[in-house]
Amino acid sequence: MECSVYIGNEAIHAVMGRAGRKGVQIERVCSEPLAPGAVIGGVFIDEAAVKAALCSLWGRSHLPQRGVRLVVGGRSVFLKRSVVPTLSRGKLQRVLVDEFPEVEDPAELLYDYAVLTPRLPEGGGAVLCTAAPRAFIQSYRQLFASAGVGLRSAELNIGGLIKVALLSAALQRESCVVVVLDDLGVDLTLLAAGDYRFCNRSRLLEGRGTPQSAAEIGRLLSSMVQFNASEKGEPVEHVYLAGLREGEEGLCAALGESLGIAADPFPDCPEIAVLPRRRGCQFTLAEHLYAVGGLIRTGGIWG
Repeated sequence: MECSVYIGNEAIHAVMGRAGRKGVQIERVCSEPLAPGAVIGGVFIDEAAVKAALCSLWGRSHLPQRGVRLVVGGRSVFLKRSVVPTLSRGKLQRVLVDEFPEVEDPAELLYDYAVLTPRLPEGGGAVLCTAAPRAFIQSYRQLFASAGVGLRSAELNIGGLIKVALLSAALQRESCVVVVLDDLGVDLTLLAAGDYRFCNRSRLLEGRGTPQSAAEIGRLLSSMVQFNASEKGEPVEHVYLAGLREGEEGLCAALGESLGIAADPFPDCPEIAVLPRRRGCQFTLAEHLYAVGGLIRTGGIWG
């Protein structure tokens, strides 16, 4: 069994499981709430509070001390969908630097990619290019090391979501926007039949559960839907929401009505299931979405 961990704005999520060609088997899941404002967009604002939560989670959950797979998020990490030539992994790694011309000092970034479409009709393949500041990743390494936990690899949360989508038969059949809410953070990712198109990472101005925040989310979604229609000429058929809080049950219906698109909580996936001997495990994919994606291996920012 492997361990994948994601540090969000509201909580630390850890998942123990095993990924194979046909899906993911979940052994157990656990989480630890974070002090408000301790993490914002993947950046540690109160590192002492984050370390305390991490030590508490590891202490009571008996998670492995070595070989942990880390999933990171936030605006500090760059990502881009690109069409690249068919090259060896080593040569493609060198090409990635040119995909982010806006970066002032490319040497200060760690680069990687995930294959989206191996072969395109026009030649080459589609990949999700990622680049993370070395200092940003090092802050996570130091945090885990101070808690006595060794990391094996790191990858971007959106990459984990894409891998989950590629396993889900339901998400393979339609074009959809996946909205992940995490405190005031909101990630919107457009998928076309499981294939990543683009994403928008934003921060809400209004508090969760208010009409104002619902309107904000609606505007973000509307912009993405309209952009997709103008750029690709394709409709968005479904909106899925993860990270909903108690009391936000009506958000799906409100968004669906305002956009004229079906909107539902992010669905569980038969291909990602709890092991039979662990049927007592309280697992919902929407709650641990990014951490589960970290179990599905296709590379990472390192490792």
